[in-house]
Amino acid sequence: MKELHLEQRGSVWVGTFRAMASPCEIHIELRSKKRSAQLIALAQKEALRIERLFSRYRDDNVIHRINTAAGKTVTVDGREVTRCVRYYELRWLIERYHYVLKSGCRIEESQLRSFDGLRRLLALFSAVALRLLWIMHSARTDGDQPCTVAFTDVEWQVLYRQRHSGPVPERPPPLRDVVLWTAKLGGFLGRKGDGEPGVKVLWRGLMRLQDIVTGFLLRPQDVGNA
Repeated sequence: MKELHLEQRGSVWVGTFRAMASPCEIHIELRSKKRSAQLIALAQKEALRIERLFSRYRDDNVIHRINTAAGKTVTVDGREVTRCVRYYELRWLIERYHYVLKSGCRIEESQLRSFDGLRRLLALFSAVALRLLWIMHSARTDGDQPCTVAFTDVEWQVLYRQRHSGPVPERPPPLRDVVLWTAKLGGFLGRKGDGEPGVKVLWRGLMRLQDIVTGFLLRPQDVGNA
């Protein structure tokens, strides 16, 4: 196994090693040096396992055999490849998650001075980011389900009244429609070539929706009778 270096930086144990021809660092906030070393060693072992199987810098794995096959058939481990493809499929969602944290929640502008404070803020904003991504992803993959899986009755009824002049229906509209209405509150134009609404307009729409709902709840009337 390649050399693993462990050092303490403030309240964090940092393990450094090399994998995939690059320097790697793992930060763990634990008091126990022994436990930190064990966890970092497990992460290093997994990184080196992936390197052994898929690094293009080695000449003893399937990647090398594919690159030098010259058109011949190469046998691969189907389970491992399927798992890696599944990880890659999640890359876009992971990128969108961090985008929401940075651009929507603006976590980098919090200017918190302590690690504990940042960790608590990250826990809160992570829940917000995950809910936003879940709503957007569900609307795209299962948009015909009732909108009540993601919106309260007051939320979708207020949105309906904001978009329509007739009475509020008894049956909740599809999730896809309510997400589109919400995104339009955030500036989504919904033109023919615009595609599906993204996280930015949906984020802005949800923020505006909460303001509208708050104002509506201050009125004595019920949503369906407004």
